[in-house]
Amino acid sequence: MWYNPIIKLLLLSPLHGFASKDILLLEYTGRRSGKKITVPLSYIREELDAGVVEGGENNEVDKDGESDSSNVIHEADYLILSLRRRTWWRNLKGSAPVRLRVRGKWISGVGEAIEDKEKAAHDLGLYIQQHTYLAKYFEVRIEEGKPDPQDLAREVEKRLMVRVHPNQ
Repeated sequence: MWYNPIIKLLLLSPLHGFASKDILLLEYTGRRSGKKITVPLSYIREELDAGVVEGGENNEVDKDGESDSSNVIHEADYLILSLRRRTWWRNLKGSAPVRLRVRGKWISGVGEAIEDKEKAAHDLGLYIQQHTYLAKYFEVRIEEGKPDPQDLAREVEKRLMVRVHPNQ
């Protein structure tokens, strides 16, 4: 996309706050080229049950669960949405090391393209629950506060989820 370099510069700048709530930078290595590639993508955080901050009282965690300390066990996976017709995600088939720039900080982790349709539908449902305005755009009905499973199954034919698990 023509605007990706502009968004990338914004997310790397001190002005990242204008976009970093919903957009992150994903850095990965191309499997064939061996080059580092960085792309801006939409994301959500999936909160996990087991998150522990190790160390002493100097390990302060902000309201987003991020810490300035390297002694943090991350409390969330990152779910990234893309169209299947894009090709970047193929570099994450079977998982691959990645770096994320989230809210002004770099996080290392392992990214995996979710090709299993059932898992992808589950993750897309989580994504839509956090971004309910997308339900109308994706033509996914919301019933009793949850996205319709048949609509999600239809959408994962066009869309793909990538899950990034931060390193501890």
